Amino acid sequence: MSSSDRNDKLKIFYVSLQRCGTKSFGEFFRRNGYAVASWPEASKFGWIEKTLTQGQLRWLVESESLNAYSAFEDGPWFDLAVIRYLYWYCPNSRFVYFHRPVEDWFKSMLAHSKGAIIGNPKRHCTIYNRLAEYYAAVEKGDPKPRLPMAGHFEHYKTQFENQALQVRAFFEDKPADRFFFGELYDKDKWVKLDQRMNLQLTELADVHVNRTVTA
Repeated sequence: MSSSDRNDKLKIFYVSLQRCGTKSFGEFFRRNGYAVASWPEASKFGWIEKTLTQGQLRWLVESESLNAYSAFEDGPWFDLAVIRYLYWYCPNSRFVYFHRPVEDWFKSMLAHSKGAIIGNPKRHCTIYNRLAEYYAAVEKGDPKPRLPMAGHFEHYKTQFENQALQVRAFFEDKPADRFFFGELYDKDKWVKLDQRMNLQLTELADVHVNRTVTA
């Protein structure tokens, strides 16, 4: 199968930030028969390292690993550069953003790592615009600083809201069936998504999964 044939396959990407229902998104599509890639696959196949860190977006869309799945719940999909590339190079791709109230999102982030930053420190600080603090700590002798998130609500609120606005701005002049924006707590969100994207799904009951995964 050529790379163009692979890229024509239906792929649905969840583009909200972490702690915004990623696992529930994946479980919903598993119930509907989709092959779902989550954090273990993103880590195993190097999607995060090669895209977020190295910028190898062409490698991503041409990889056999990406094309083995049809729904993507957790990985580099929130990144605007990744979203743009996938949009243009995977013409049958779809993108979903569920909005979570920022106060709830931040509480979930704090609970994940007991008030410290989540996962790989450099990657976290790159995503959430805290590299100055990261390198200041490194220069003081801490190679993997676990910076606090507690006490930084306004900063994270700005990052959270900016990411949502940037995603919506990119899609505002695109075909309506390529992007769905909904509310995470809306129990009818799956019905609305199915109607918007014409996926003809059969299992439309709401799903809630709460599993902790380190980014």
